[in-house]
Amino acid sequence: MITLKLVNLEKQYLINKMALQNVSASFTAGLHVFIGPNGAGKTTLFRILAGVLNPGLGDVWWCNQKLGSNKGSYKQRLGYLPQHFDFYPDMCGKEILYYMAKLKGIPPELQTARIYEIAELTGLHPVFNKKIMEWSTGLKRRLGIAQAILNDPDILILDEPMLGLDPQEKLFFWDYFSQLARERIVLISSNTLTDFITLGDRLLVLVEGKVEFDGQFQEFLETVTGKVWSVSLSLEAAQSLQPAYAISAFHGLPGACQIRIVSDHCPDIAGVRPEQPKLADAYHYLVGYRHFKLKE
Repeated sequence: MITLKLVNLEKQYLINKMALQNVSASFTAGLHVFIGPNGAGKTTLFRILAGVLNPGLGDVWWCNQKLGSNKGSYKQRLGYLPQHFDFYPDMCGKEILYYMAKLKGIPPELQTARIYEIAELTGLHPVFNKKIMEWSTGLKRRLGIAQAILNDPDILILDEPMLGLDPQEKLFFWDYFSQLARERIVLISSNTLTDFITLGDRLLVLVEGKVEFDGQFQEFLETVTGKVWSVSLSLEAAQSLQPAYAISAFHGLPGACQIRIVSDHCPDIAGVRPEQPKLADAYHYLVGYRHFKLKE
């Protein structure tokens, strides 16, 4: 069984800035989704797990072996898509994938079949022979995904893989990654709260370098059961609520605003009514209202 274990990971960039704080987690086959605001530590964590950045403290274990002493064989079984990446602009897509296949140690006699299989899967075949400088952002993102899955990895680490993709492409890849995760460890980070991320088996929420939630999506929604309210107000009245309440949704209406409020107690506002929680409600409660309330 494939296993990945993080033990008390810490990383500090500045004297007063901890990128990761005592992060521990264990992973087996499944689709594990990481969300959190910008600067929460997702990219730092993924770079450590990809073996391109060393932690300040703590260890990463892969199949019961410490990563530091086994990094070469680990990378042979790893697929990694960084959040920010680039390719040689004068090379075409086919050349890039042959180059990556060689780096990943795929035997020469297997490279062509695998490359064309992945090109077909990711929809790159029509532009395969065009130079990268002619490609759109979405095509480049698909090429990034293609190189990550090229070696049929046991562990797939994808940092913001959906950036630049259209809704149909996002749905396709979320579904594809969930299928891969039946027999592999797939870690995905996202800055956006879309319905697609509920295809994951597990959710981890990072805030200021700490894992503030680790569990299933239904459990995440249950954290705000009985704490979500809605009310229609004038724009001026709605704006005055912002310092006192966490606003998880705001919809302008003719002459009024429909807002959703997340609060431990029923807001003292005329016309307020309880609502069933949504993903955005739980996220704003944890990342905004509850997190900063605890710091007061």
